Amino acid sequence: EMVRACKPHREIFEKALEMASSSAAETVLIGDSMTSDILPAKELSIHPILIDRKGLQEAVGVPVIRSLKELLQG
Repeated sequence: EMVRACKPHREIFEKALEMASSSAAETVLIGDSMTSDILPAKELSIHPILIDRKGLQEAVGVPVIRSLKELLQG
């Protein structure tokens, strides 16, 4: 709402980086949509991780997890 944009527009990701005082290179985005989350993140050089709880999405070149608990195991 602050940037008057929504995903997948890059402005929302840029604002999130600004608010977190973080660079894209040191940021990880976990998202459940290739088009709304993963692809825009990759365009900004944010490290994406796809969370695919049902194992139905195809994600080439992107780490995939089925549960957030997997992040603690790795």
